[in-house]
Amino acid sequence: MVLAMTRRAVRYLNPERAGASVGMSAEWVRKQIRAQRLPAMVFLIGGRVTYRIREDDWAAFLRAYTRRTDRDDWE
Repeated sequence: MVLAMTRRAVRYLNPERAGASVGMSAEWVRKQIRAQRLPAMVFLIGGRVTYRIREDDWAAFLRAYTRRTDRDDWE
């Protein structure tokens, strides 16, 4: 038996789109990235830092975040 592996395309979000998907600001998303709660790729484009977040990482972050909202260290 031969199993065929399918490769799923990786999709990325910018902080604006990620934040808008849950009613939060892009700055809030950037804060989570800087606090190392949310993994993201960092690019330096034209002297400006830009983040890209894998959709899978965003989904995992949201699952963890909703379980921890009662803690004071999560803003």
